Amino acid sequence: MDFAEWKKKNAKLKADHANPWMGIDGKVCKDPAYWCRLHEVWLSEKDVARKKCLSRLTANMLGTRRCNSIERKSDNPFLKK
Repeated sequence: MDFAEWKKKNAKLKADHANPWMGIDGKVCKDPAYWCRLHEVWLSEKDVARKKCLSRLTANMLGTRRCNSIERKSDNPFLKK
């Protein structure tokens, strides 16, 4: 396998003009509720719960905090359909 094949196989898909509703794992998000600015993908409520995006551990490992990269679609007028 040469580098071009490896890069194509391991490319992370993100939302863009060709794939506007791209979600995690390279699949289209059926019910987008959140936008991840870091990974540039849409997340459903189920995806957010599975990935624990809303309850990240703090640096001292004693508490939790919300991930700074997650935005709720309803809070941002630019993200609405």
